[in-house]
Amino acid sequence: MCSVASMVSCPRGGRVLTEEMKEGTEMFIIKAMLPVAESFGFADEIRKRTSGLASPQLVFSHWEVIPSDPFWVPTTEEEYLHFGEKADSATRPSST
Repeated sequence: MCSVASMVSCPRGGRVLTEEMKEGTEMFIIKAMLPVAESFGFADEIRKRTSGLASPQLVFSHWEVIPSDPFWVPTTEEEYLHFGEKADSATRPSST
């Protein structure tokens, strides 16, 4: 369960809202918010990391302003060195 929750928050910029175990089963229910841009490939990745035991359901919830520009790319050599070529969500600077 810990690795599933960390997949939402760390590399993808989401946040876990609740984690609960369904009584009488070995099933965990994790509710989280995940930016749409970061949700692509999430279902495949979570199934791969859990050997097919997890069944993600992605449902649109609401619009929310994010703290960084999703289209930002590094342009200077210093930015490439600091944030990397991809400047993915884990390394992207916030706009604040």
